[in-house]
Amino acid sequence: MTAPKPQYALNHILAPRLDTRAFCSLASRVGIDAVELRNDIGEHSIRTAADARQARQAADDHGIRILSINALQQFNYWTDDRDREARAMIEQVVICGGDYLVMCPVNLASYQVDSETGRQRLLESLNRLEPLLADAGIKGLIEPLGFSISSLRSKQSAVKAIDTLDAWQTFGLLQDSFHHHVADETQVYPRMTELVHISGVSARTTPRAELQDSHRIMVGRDDIMDNCGQMNELLRAGYRGYFSFEPFARSVQDADDHESLVRQSIQFLDQQLAGTA
Repeated sequence: MTAPKPQYALNHILAPRLDTRAFCSLASRVGIDAVELRNDIGEHSIRTAADARQARQAADDHGIRILSINALQQFNYWTDDRDREARAMIEQVVICGGDYLVMCPVNLASYQVDSETGRQRLLESLNRLEPLLADAGIKGLIEPLGFSISSLRSKQSAVKAIDTLDAWQTFGLLQDSFHHHVADETQVYPRMTELVHISGVSARTTPRAELQDSHRIMVGRDDIMDNCGQMNELLRAGYRGYFSFEPFARSVQDADDHESLVRQSIQFLDQQLAGTA
């Protein structure tokens, strides 16, 4: 079976110095129709309802779809502050016309989801989030972080938690090619995955366990993570969502010509994926 051509999106971490309007313009110029916004990129973050309204106007003006806001951090440790933050971010996703709230786990060695306490905290957080998300008509996407100190490293753990609550109407998976690699995962869940983040790593001499966000560049010929293999497996198994470019390296973020970087990566991926058809 021939895999369909992938749909691409841009995550604002790629060019955090651009305001939302300029970022949407970038997406439009490279033929991409969807973006992800963030709450952690300084002055161009989405942090208020007013920010969300401006972002929606900018996206509408360029014919761009807003997929998500990244991210509700430490979502699996519920506190009063987390509750307030979740409610505010859900409102912002709705205002900007987004579909998803991206949710990232606690990234501390002292907080392990594999413990019974960790599993109960994860379930408690999902129980608290479920009615908030359902009422707003959006989904929460769990993004496991593959770092050794992450409290939720694997997609399998996330799937078990959502299964336990029978809450697939409200939650979904976000597969990140970097974290899939760092966690040394092999299993993918194409029917449960709603969004995929992609970035490349060319640091061949750095041990897998020592890779950090700063190593994440655009996907190209030097990539060691087999992004094409991950993408091909997902597409052949029925995944039809977006592949969103999410490079954290300063060499990408501070580049003078993001348009060329994105075009080159898309050309590389399309050629490689077409070669596996």
